[in-house]
Amino acid sequence: MDILAILNRIATSATIDGVWDQAVSLFRERGFSRVNYGFTRFRNAHSMGHTDDVIYLTTFPPEYEQFYFADGFFSRTPLYRWAVENSGTCTWRWVEDHLRAGLLTADDAEAVRQNGL
Repeated sequence: MDILAILNRIATSATIDGVWDQAVSLFRERGFSRVNYGFTRFRNAHSMGHTDDVIYLTTFPPEYEQFYFADGFFSRTPLYRWAVENSGTCTWRWVEDHLRAGLLTADDAEAVRQNGL
């Protein structure tokens, strides 16, 4: 599917769920089995702001969503740290590569292991 068709489908979606469905479909077509998305207007140089002020979307089951987002596990992960320090996208491959190369802190590596990667 070409990018204009994708953008048109997203732009004509009337709900967040509609946009999310389009995004997940696109990511799955490109080989991503899991997708997390978070958005906040309260990002600063040191955090993403209070968790109650963030919109989280995920393809994970509700139990994992509770553990990862609501219980705050995400804030202990290298992907979160990457997101605080950067803009754009980051993949699990980045985490795997950094873990294998020994480039993660001990705390980050432990969070990755607890997360099942």
